Amino acid sequence: QNDPDITILLTDLGLPGMTGRQLIVEALRLKPDLKIIVASGYASEKDSGELPSSAVHLMKPFDIDQLRRALLS
Repeated sequence: QNDPDITILLTDLGLPGMTGRQLIVEALRLKPDLKIIVASGYASEKDSGELPSSAVHLMKPFDIDQLRRALLS
């Protein structure tokens, strides 16, 4: 929350205790400029309108080159 070095959130949508969407909303409330990468096994998550338009969708399973592209996008 208070670490200025954290600039990227890489998350799944299925998390224990809260959903990935809830985590994203809270993270963006605390750090509006945070880069969001959502790793998911569901192709339609990004198109569902439930994720911020700035979020990058990374389809699982992914390799290091796909992760690199998501980080650079």
